[in-house]
Amino acid sequence: MQTFLILTVGTGTAGRTSNLEAGLRRTIELIHPSAFWLIPSTDEISQTMADLVRLDQPAFRAWDASSPYRAIARPDSLDDCRQIVRKVILRPHKDAQGKWRALVIFVDSKKWPAGKQVFLNGQPRSVSLDLYDAMKTDPQLHDFVASTSK
Repeated sequence: MQTFLILTVGTGTAGRTSNLEAGLRRTIELIHPSAFWLIPSTDEISQTMADLVRLDQPAFRAWDASSPYRAIARPDSLDDCRQIVRKVILRPHKDAQGKWRALVIFVDSKKWPAGKQVFLNGQPRSVSLDLYDAMKTDPQLHDFVASTSK
């Protein structure tokens, strides 16, 4: 079974001493995906962070030959984030019959705590949960029920 991983790449960190690059690389190491894609913003810091994360990672897949990423131009815009994230989520899940298949897993226990800040260059910044909440209520996403056979 193949495992696909899609990671967004921000510019901030969860604390003054945390390391976003190391955290994302550790996630890749633990999941050991067959392929993974990165979604940075168009911000230079985010692009540089994505470049560092994909360095020496054979499972990394570029969006196409001319661009390694699908980047979010306005990360504070819910519509922009939705548009890019949907394209990337659907990309690795086209089945043999040409039908699009997507699996999105929401882990509420890992959801960023409301009101908790991130830090960029030592300065606190607020975090928006709008994209997470909007995707959870998106009528185009349906529950996935796995069946087990013995």
